Amino acid sequence: MQDLLDVAKRAARTASDLLRDAHAEDIRSKSNAFDLVTEWDLRSEDAIRGVLRETGFPILGEEGGQDSATGEMRWLVDPIDGTVNFSHGLPIWSISIALEKIGGDVQVAVVTAPALGWHFEAVRGHGAFDDKGAPLHVSTRTPLSRAMLATGFPYDASRTRAGASAARRSIFAWSPAAGTTVTGSAAYPRGISQRGP
Repeated sequence: MQDLLDVAKRAARTASDLLRDAHAEDIRSKSNAFDLVTEWDLRSEDAIRGVLRETGFPILGEEGGQDSATGEMRWLVDPIDGTVNFSHGLPIWSISIALEKIGGDVQVAVVTAPALGWHFEAVRGHGAFDDKGAPLHVSTRTPLSRAMLATGFPYDASRTRAGASAARRSIFAWSPAAGTTVTGSAAYPRGISQRGP
């Protein structure tokens, strides 16, 4: 799997180089006004696909859907996880690439936050590591009242506005955690939560 991790890392670096100093100008909505896509989402996904294609595995990207390749494994790509943040110049966004057994578990994963210079990677059964090779682990901070909770909410506000509002009120008002944050990127809080302490 190391060779496939190396391909995923190269794809993430290619997209990082493309996006590092990019600024969104063409911002459109997809399913609703809160679900955005920029020209950079499309360019990033194209760049990632260009690298991942050499493996011969199918690719399922957030913007381009699944290609016509077939196989027992497939790449999953979110070219900019946190497009709303990206489009507003907030550096909390990432590039997410994973290889999964179709209908099974993720085998390889890479999350890169170019604007912050952060990188996380994992291979099933071999642990997860940051860009310096340090192993990642969940926080050992106890009790929960000394920990931070990171969460997110769905984009489909038309169907979930009331539910999401109730969830927000409940989480922020009743959480026993010391603090709660909504980052706007699904992969980002998972990576930073693994950094400890």
